[in-house]
Amino acid sequence: MWFAAPRASKPWSDQAHVNYIAAASTDVTLQGLDERPGDDLNYLYQPELHFGHDMTMRLRTLVIWGTTLWALAVIGFFYYLLWLQTRQPYTPIGFLDDTSGEQLFNAARTSATLLGVSGLGGAALIAYRRQRSTEETLDNERTSALHERYTTAAEQLGHERAAIRLAGVYGLASLSDDWQAVGRPGEAQTGVDLLCAYLRADDVHLSDDRDSDVRLAIIESIRSRLVTSPPRQKSNLGWHGHRFDLSRSDLHEARFVGADLVGMDLTGTNLRRADLSRCTLSVDVRIRDSFAEQLEESMRSKKAPPPPRDDTEYIGAVLADVDLYQARMRGAKLPGCILDEVDMRGADLGAADLTQAELATTNLAGAKLVGARLAGAKLHDVRIGGVHHFVNLSGADLADADLKDAIVGEANFTGANLRGADLRFTDLSSAVLTDTTHDETTQWPSDFDPPK
Repeated sequence: MWFAAPRASKPWSDQAHVNYIAAASTDVTLQGLDERPGDDLNYLYQPELHFGHDMTMRLRTLVIWGTTLWALAVIGFFYYLLWLQTRQPYTPIGFLDDTSGEQLFNAARTSATLLGVSGLGGAALIAYRRQRSTEETLDNERTSALHERYTTAAEQLGHERAAIRLAGVYGLASLSDDWQAVGRPGEAQTGVDLLCAYLRADDVHLSDDRDSDVRLAIIESIRSRLVTSPPRQKSNLGWHGHRFDLSRSDLHEARFVGADLVGMDLTGTNLRRADLSRCTLSVDVRIRDSFAEQLEESMRSKKAPPPPRDDTEYIGAVLADVDLYQARMRGAKLPGCILDEVDMRGADLGAADLTQAELATTNLAGAKLVGARLAGAKLHDVRIGGVHHFVNLSGADLADADLKDAIVGEANFTGANLRGADLRFTDLSSAVLTDTTHDETTQWPSDFDPPK
């Protein structure tokens, strides 16, 4: 079953939002038309018909006026050329008595050539306008068809039968792809919002055992369009850059493997035992630090270990009050993320990147952090009021983990596995290291006596 205990009712629930959109998309009423039985509803509801009629009238007027003006221009040009060849003083009609047949032929030939060239130009212009009008008509028809598809899919998503709701999910996902392909990301966002609203709803079809199939289909539709593999990145069908409001939704055991979740709102979301392996929740910005580079080069020349430095500033997601109990997050990219009151007990974070992450209020008891990168991570914090917060890493597996320059404070490492861990440049003076497991491969800070 997908849902935990239902939360308190809200003035405007997500399910009401889904039902409202479906109803508004399907029940369209045009008031006042019953008083005019002769009105053509299809014609009134399709303004593109008016637009096409106006375009035809304007094109016809343009052709008539253009042809008349060009004819007058050619006649005037013929008259001018004929006068130039006579080399006579200009008189409106008198110079025509001195024109020869050859002169008439030359003037007529030049005028005919000009008329042919102008005719080709006019034909090209008419063809261009006709092509543009056809394209606009096709675009209007395509837009109308896409809106009709949205109406159908929204109605299906609110249906009582799970099989029909499933069809609505695939219909909305495909429709968003089509909107994205024609360069209308705002329309695509509408479909994404409706799918996210369904996942947030906590009172939808609770009695339907097959509703989990519908929710799984939505999650897979989102994940497959947010994967970071090259084929999806090169296409226009990806949903990167869209907003995904999944706050306070129940996504336990959901699968987001390899997805780019940057910008996704997961506040208060239940992700227990979810699979977030290789997912990305942050972006990085490179910052050149010339002084640090010179210092590092100087110490290297003196064969001294250079201090840790990272010329990258990470912009990570804020995960507040998220339940990631026993979640699978191997290889996840979380640098710079702020994990506030997050439950990650027993989570598998093997080879995960938590560089510069803020984990002060995170519970990592029993978590597997084998080979994880925690360089520069903040594991201790003092909040307003002087209350100390430190991460719970008791029983965590930190074998081969990178903890260089981490802010540890009074972090609890009781019973943690520190074999091969890199703790250089880390202040462990206040950390709890009771019953930790370590060996000769563990790298401790200088002038620090490892626990026995």
